[in-house]
Amino acid sequence: MKKMYTIIALTFAITLCKAQIPNPALIGYWHNWSDVNAPYIQLDGIDNRYNVIEVAFAVPTSSSNMTMVFTPVVVSQSVFITKVQTLQSQGKKVLISIGGANASIDLTTTTNTNAFVNSMTTIINTYGFDGIDIDIENGNSILITGGTISAPTNTAQINLISAIKQIMVNYRATHTQKLLLTMAPETAYVQGGQSSFGNIWGGYLPIINGLRDSIDVLQVQLYNSGSMYGIDRNVYTQGTVDFIIAMTEAVIQGFNTSGGMFAGLPASKVAVGLPACASAAGGGFVDTANVKSAINYLRGTGPRPGSYILNQIGGYPTLRGMMTWSVNWDAVNTCATIYQYAANYQNIFGTTPGCSITSGLSTTPSTNSAVLSWSNTGAVSYNLQYKLNSASLWITISSATNSYTLTGLNTCSAYTFRVQSVCSSTSSAYSSAASFTTTGCPVTYCTSYGTNTSKEYINKITLGTINNTSGNNNGYGNYTGLSTNLTGNTTVNITLSPGYIGSSRKEAWDVYIDYNRNGSFNDNGEKVVTTTGQGTLIKPFTVPASAMNGSTRMRVQMKYNVHASGPCVSYTYGEVEDYNVFIGGNVFKILTDTSANEFKIPAADNSSFISIYPNPFSLQTTIAFNEEQRNTTIIIVDVNGKEIRSINFSGKQLTIEKGDMKAGIYFVQTIDQQKRICYKKIIVQ
Repeated sequence: MKKMYTIIALTFAITLCKAQIPNPALIGYWHNWSDVNAPYIQLDGIDNRYNVIEVAFAVPTSSSNMTMVFTPVVVSQSVFITKVQTLQSQGKKVLISIGGANASIDLTTTTNTNAFVNSMTTIINTYGFDGIDIDIENGNSILITGGTISAPTNTAQINLISAIKQIMVNYRATHTQKLLLTMAPETAYVQGGQSSFGNIWGGYLPIINGLRDSIDVLQVQLYNSGSMYGIDRNVYTQGTVDFIIAMTEAVIQGFNTSGGMFAGLPASKVAVGLPACASAAGGGFVDTANVKSAINYLRGTGPRPGSYILNQIGGYPTLRGMMTWSVNWDAVNTCATIYQYAANYQNIFGTTPGCSITSGLSTTPSTNSAVLSWSNTGAVSYNLQYKLNSASLWITISSATNSYTLTGLNTCSAYTFRVQSVCSSTSSAYSSAASFTTTGCPVTYCTSYGTNTSKEYINKITLGTINNTSGNNNGYGNYTGLSTNLTGNTTVNITLSPGYIGSSRKEAWDVYIDYNRNGSFNDNGEKVVTTTGQGTLIKPFTVPASAMNGSTRMRVQMKYNVHASGPCVSYTYGEVEDYNVFIGGNVFKILTDTSANEFKIPAADNSSFISIYPNPFSLQTTIAFNEEQRNTTIIIVDVNGKEIRSINFSGKQLTIEKGDMKAGIYFVQTIDQQKRICYKKIIVQ
């Protein structure tokens, strides 16, 4: 009995310590950058069918310093870590890929090797990655300089093998489980060893051999390749079913080289690596039908689609899955159907993604409608529920996509909505609820007035086209029917003329303009004039570039001798008058360099507060804040200052649809509740 307990305990320990790549696996590389043709997408916004995400890339500090660096773009480190954890909570694996097409790795020296090990260990632990991917495409560490597959002589190559082993030891010591390891060499470095063994040819074979017990998936890039030998000694060309089948069987069966025999890997450790669409690679794209027929033949579930005949009858049913460069390319509709590669994987392997709960709920409300959007979980459809905040019953609508436009809503009304993912055989729980308020609410202002005008009153106000001789209004005059145009970043003069009954006296004047149109005069910079004196006074003020376009309220206070204590008070001796001003036209023309990405406004711009991607865009773009927002105002204007959209937003991420915006340059202004102002330029294609 004691022996049985020992065996059970040991089995449990082995299970606990062994991390697992999902089976089958859809492995996708994710760009840590934004590209016009394959734009940045949020890590947790990747199609749900991808269950292994390779984050590209960790790279060396320089060609001579192998201290590896990785810094998230678009989002902060803390936000990125949260997104990694979100994917992991869904059972997905997130690995950091090393190298890429442009980085060169050289571990010839002990200094560089130690720097590589220490920095990669730090990156893995900092971001909580599940593993590493070796996608080194340049440098001495992947070159054959002599020796054999089992006994290489290249110091840089030997050090790379030992460095990866040490990183895995470090990880196990901290996390008590195995660090996942994948590799994505180009064909020349693997199958190319059949034609020659030296320099790049077969360069990965000693590395694969030295780490074969640790490798979870080998995913050779079957693209940007040219032609290669199969194990039948025939030459096969990339972009064909025969190339996919021949190159895949080669790494499973193994092959002979002048550097010795390369023993293949189990099919369960091999994935087929292909570009997501034709534009994703310089060559090697294969259409979905041929990919399916090739992999079906490889797995023993379909007929032979070409001339290559598998060495093993019945194929390889345990083939691990598929890899692609990249999820970003798979997400665009400019060179293929959106997520065409992921859909083909699902069609081939017959997998159904987990039914994940939606997140990232956002709204773009208008007077009687609202555009609602949420994260794409890969569900078959979505159930959208919404209701007035005052109502008790939900209204349920089915949506085929992760966006829906509600119509027929009440003006100036608060609503709540939530979303449920509907999958082929199950449904998720509903998401956390989000709220929005339709526009069209009247702006109301506080009252202010004088209680005694027996000695002085406001007689005349002149500003732009306002030239109003009002006389005594017994403490308050409402002249909001009078309006003048004001232009941002422009200085104007206002003329303040008192009227006296009896001798003249010293008057204190305060002028307020509600620049952000929120019904308050108490925001920073909204007291535009404060002055004292006898008789008529002419005072300049500058309309800030941060002022919102449109009609808004101006308040003029005059009080005997000393200033009123605020814009919303009553007082003895004096008078108050309200006017309308229209701010528009050139408010956003302060950007004189249209090649710049941001406005240059000293002490006012918080442009690092948000990120906008992709930019330029043709269908939709995303505004991402670095912290949660509540009732933040977002305004989009064209180059003439015309307001295109005005949005009240709560959340962290908002999707902006192109809609009726024509191709050209636009500007985005955001103002949050802390009155932080941000300006960004966007380009619609």
